[in-house]
Amino acid sequence: MISKVKEWQPANIPVVSSSKEELDRLDGHNTEHYIDSAFRSTRTNEVYLFFQREYLVLNYDPGTTNARVVDGPHYIHNGFHSLFATEFSDNGINAAFGCHGGHDEAFIFSGRYWAKINYGTTSAKILEGPELIVRTFPFFKGTKWGSKLDAAFESSVPNQVYIFKGREYALVDYIQRKLIHKRPIVDGFNCLQNTIFDSDIGAAFASHNSQEAYLFKGNSYVILHFTPGQTKDYIISGPKEIVPENWPSLVNILPRSSGVSGNPEYTGPLPDYDPDFIHRMWGGL
Repeated sequence: MISKVKEWQPANIPVVSSSKEELDRLDGHNTEHYIDSAFRSTRTNEVYLFFQREYLVLNYDPGTTNARVVDGPHYIHNGFHSLFATEFSDNGINAAFGCHGGHDEAFIFSGRYWAKINYGTTSAKILEGPELIVRTFPFFKGTKWGSKLDAAFESSVPNQVYIFKGREYALVDYIQRKLIHKRPIVDGFNCLQNTIFDSDIGAAFASHNSQEAYLFKGNSYVILHFTPGQTKDYIISGPKEIVPENWPSLVNILPRSSGVSGNPEYTGPLPDYDPDFIHRMWGGL
């Protein structure tokens, strides 16, 4: 993936945060992590999985235990060069979803920011943003939804996405930037009641099988059949453990330690002249 680093991040964005989210992250600095976010690729049965500052591409072979790693793990900035020295590569991606239309596009979220990217092999670049979530989705302003979203997956209805935070989900039209509704998870997805997925979902992605989605939390996952506009959803499979039995190709990859320190080496192309580059890399020093 070759791309220019796009100018975006104002020099006054603080490098160190004292927010609750940042304190929680520091408290869990040496904890183990599984899948933090994911989005479906336009390539059949392939998904991008993100954990901390890394990612891999997996062929998940629906309905089997034959999932295989297609590429990675890599540091985010070495696979998505346009994200070099941004919130997304430095702090990881909290939530993501693929766009409808088959154009290799996805929305990614990190902390208070979002961006729309093209993840194509030779044209990976930032299409929109990075921008504050509440500036683009103003219906989240003044709510907990303005930072560190839990998970997301695109609906089978074009231009609609399910976004999860805590015990709730929001159904959003991401083209018109319009909130359709916001509800408790168990009201919209009755089958998740009395499971670990009734709150704090760790990651999700829409399957290539119509109206199916994978939900993750820690080392557990479920395959969900969802029914937009109805409440006839049901669990196809799970909850089950990711590793070691059901996704054996990830046994030597998950869990990941969050104790990575320093700045991983960047192996991509050097950026064109960018007046904010020094600020992004070294905080203006």
